[in-house]
Amino acid sequence: MTPAALELRPHHLLCLLAFIGRGYSSGFVARMRELQRRYLDPAMTIRLVEGPDDACRACPELETAGCGRDGAGVRAMDRRVLAATGLTPGIHSAGALHGTLARTFAAVDPGEVCGACSWRELVDCPTLIRRRLEALRPQPAPDAR
Repeated sequence: MTPAALELRPHHLLCLLAFIGRGYSSGFVARMRELQRRYLDPAMTIRLVEGPDDACRACPELETAGCGRDGAGVRAMDRRVLAATGLTPGIHSAGALHGTLARTFAAVDPGEVCGACSWRELVDCPTLIRRRLEALRPQPAPDAR
């Protein structure tokens, strides 16, 4: 049985690459670990959405109207990710998303896209994003001579 698609908003494509086990609560951290595990599988189907997603649903700051912390700032981060990558909401494979992100961040500093995200005070997201994308890059098959 194929697992259900993950629903992720655009900026969470980056957050899950940089996630190192910190969060709002132990429940949130556990949920993010599970989402990260699934997102890093290149065969996973991702539904890129506008608005609250599978990560948001674990956040204690989620309100019915959206992000309780800074809804406008979160939507702006989503728009920056879409603008930088050329991605659009809809169905994607995680592997294709990882490839698009790797190409984008070979030319653009992830920190420029993330902007003034409060997590950057605690985590070096740009470095972690680039390292994770490098680790996800498909390796050439060994020469079978």
